[in-house]
Amino acid sequence: MSKTNKPPLAFKRVNTKRHPAITTMRLLGLQCGACLLAIAVFAAATTGPNPLPKQVGTVSVSEAVIALLGFLPGSTGDSSHTVAAKVPVASPLPPHPRLRVRDDAIVTIKALISNDAEAARYYQALVEYGNTLLSRPLINCSRAGVEHSLLTQARDVLDKAYTLGLLFRINGNQTFAQRAIAEMVHVTGPACVDWNPSHFLDTAEMTHAVAIGYDWLYQVLTPSQRQAIEQGTIVKGLDAGVTAYKHNLSFLHTVYNWDLVTNAGLLAGAIAFADVNASVSAFVIKNAVENLAYGFSSYAPSGGWPEGTMYWGYATKYALLAVEALVAATGSDHGFSQSKGFNETGMFKIQSTGPTGLEFNWGDAEPGIDGLANLFGLGRLNVTSDRATRLYAAFAKSFIGAMPTSCDKAKCALNLIHFIQGGNPEELQVLPTTAQYRFEDSEWNGKIAVAVLRETWDMNNTRASFAGIKAGNGMSNHNDLDAGSFVLDMAGYRWAIDLGADNYGLPGYFAKSSAHGQRYSYYRKSSTGHNTWVFNNGALSSHPGWSDQADNAVTEIEFVNASASPHVLPLLSAPPSLLSASSTSPSSSSSFSSPSFAVVDLTPAYARQGGPHPPPKSPSNTKRGFAWTEGFDGFVVRDEIDDFEADNVTWAVHTSAAATVASDGTSANLTSPDGIVLYVTCAECTASGPRFSTQAVKLQPPQNPSNNIFRLQILADTKDKRSLTLTVTFTTVSSRALTNTLSVAPLSTWQQAGPFV
Repeated sequence: MSKTNKPPLAFKRVNTKRHPAITTMRLLGLQCGACLLAIAVFAAATTGPNPLPKQVGTVSVSEAVIALLGFLPGSTGDSSHTVAAKVPVASPLPPHPRLRVRDDAIVTIKALISNDAEAARYYQALVEYGNTLLSRPLINCSRAGVEHSLLTQARDVLDKAYTLGLLFRINGNQTFAQRAIAEMVHVTGPACVDWNPSHFLDTAEMTHAVAIGYDWLYQVLTPSQRQAIEQGTIVKGLDAGVTAYKHNLSFLHTVYNWDLVTNAGLLAGAIAFADVNASVSAFVIKNAVENLAYGFSSYAPSGGWPEGTMYWGYATKYALLAVEALVAATGSDHGFSQSKGFNETGMFKIQSTGPTGLEFNWGDAEPGIDGLANLFGLGRLNVTSDRATRLYAAFAKSFIGAMPTSCDKAKCALNLIHFIQGGNPEELQVLPTTAQYRFEDSEWNGKIAVAVLRETWDMNNTRASFAGIKAGNGMSNHNDLDAGSFVLDMAGYRWAIDLGADNYGLPGYFAKSSAHGQRYSYYRKSSTGHNTWVFNNGALSSHPGWSDQADNAVTEIEFVNASASPHVLPLLSAPPSLLSASSTSPSSSSSFSSPSFAVVDLTPAYARQGGPHPPPKSPSNTKRGFAWTEGFDGFVVRDEIDDFEADNVTWAVHTSAAATVASDGTSANLTSPDGIVLYVTCAECTASGPRFSTQAVKLQPPQNPSNNIFRLQILADTKDKRSLTLTVTFTTVSSRALTNTLSVAPLSTWQQAGPFV
């Protein structure tokens, strides 16, 4: 395990030279006959020439927990294993329902529905949505979609399990219960030969779905239904998990979303069915706990997620499942809730959302806001302070209230399960208006990868200004060649957009290396398809193949001005009186001439070496600066490229606004569908030199089609140049006079003296 992927501090390394079960007994001081019996049973199941856990007949819940307590290591032959140190374990396991929502929690939810208007509204949305699920057909278990998987169907079953199961438990309507049961019997029976373990997300999500339905509706199931569901889930879910753990498949211990989804999904199944097959469940639980450490490590150091906001939502949904399932089964979450960064990761979601309600959707993400139920769940963990809980609730409620009712993917059920009373949006105004996030995985090595610069946390001001800035790392999962790219919100509209994810079924879409895959040949994933600049664009170049940034380079945001906070946790933990007196929001009395700014070092992205068409000379230094003017009515993007040889440089920004270029090419107007106008100028542009132009972006299937997307660009001829500076300013039309007086300083002086002269 590398230094960047350490497990939580609750774990330690121990060396087991004897059978690990015996060592576990010695560590825990277990002497009772039942303990010895449980360990003997497990030892028999995990030794020999084929040491996979086996069906050992009927084993009591107590014995399952005793075996679980030892976190028996896998049968890899390695004598060094990770075990939980001094973890209190519930013995016996609580009765069904034991996952996420026990019966006492249902009492609380009913009281909330009766006494809290917002909770009542969430419940009514859940009822309406549940009624639509009653007539939805049973899933078709054939492989489908662009990835030829069962993932869509598994999520359909998961949606039904949560929605219909929770509705039955709240209102006792048997119609909801019987529809959920019919789905479980269907997917665990012959209609589904397997749960597609070749794409293990399918297996994990289906296991999670059936575990929830079986656990919550256990008392309603007939004996024959229980048996059918148990047998199907053991074979198609948990046994598949055992095989994956036995073969040490890489997705189970990666630092990406797959780790949390696969291990947490299997964990939920193992806990739900621990009464049925103790040895298999104990084996799965032990391995899941060991491997979850890798996924949780990706929240370090400050709560960001290296796959972007959409996959933050997916991963965090399963991280919460893991924490809650472990508490239910063992009385402890094994330190995962206190993992570095996870205890403040909700702020990554909040900070990544602009005042327009759109997220900074770099990588394979879409801009629409989602994952708000995670904020309720994180708030309920209360791992920072009551203040954090209220802030998470306030943010989630402010957007849920503004959105049309949408309950798919179990959102409505999770919103109600984790519902938090209270939360005043005005409290958000104590948060820093500038934030930065460092990542650890895939050679990021603690570099600043993402920064956001916003005007205000007044949630009623949807016209406020906001910018999201991205460094680049083509080696990181679900990332693009997007060093220096940005999104921009002003006057209630997102002007500079990220085109987001493409069709996952495209050939080579997830093959990140240009030598072996095609990911970066697709427009949305390339540098050309982002709001940055490239050398030697297209047919105008005598050096084709150098238009994109390097796929193996890691760039970084060199600095964000002093108001940026890498950690919000100290703020959330501070006394309210101290917080209100020391807000980190910048003010007009700042020592800098700009309320917020940042500089990105792009040099590594363009230091291409070798290849079929190597550049004549890579730039020795290339940086990009971003700065807001005082009052946030102007946004400056400045590029400085030094000591290079290239035919041309193309600067670009993508927009859904209509673009009109002035006759002299030195400025352009962007007009939103609502008639809002943004004025764009280029200080170095001339009628005969670098100048603006526009181009429609027309992507056709099998790529996701692009509708009404335009590219505002500047083409600079650099055949006779060795350096280039471009300074582009975005202003509202009412502030366009600002561009006549604005003087932007060289980037080398920004950190000490600010961006403006």
